[in-house]
Amino acid sequence: RSHDCNIFYESSYIGSRSHLKNKNVLLFKDIYENMVNQELSFFVSNGASDLKWFTNLGKPTLSFGTKGENYHGIGEYVEIESLSLMYNVMKSFINSYFNS
Repeated sequence: RSHDCNIFYESSYIGSRSHLKNKNVLLFKDIYENMVNQELSFFVSNGASDLKWFTNLGKPTLSFGTKGENYHGIGEYVEIESLSLMYNVMKSFINSYFNS
């Protein structure tokens, strides 16, 4: 099952595909696609989150997490399989980032 990955940019980047040139975004994409054996779909969002503190500095930020429903609401749940996937992808990304 595929995951989407939000790429948050400050508003001047919205509509841009410059994230596809960022070496860390490409590293994350490569790790994900090798682990899951399917393409990771990206979409740009101008959402409201704490990521704005980084995007205000012009830094691309990834929002990648679990699959589930009703986030922060009644009946919230997370699919356990997606929790394991998120952990393994993030662990591999962090190890690759610091060992490159």
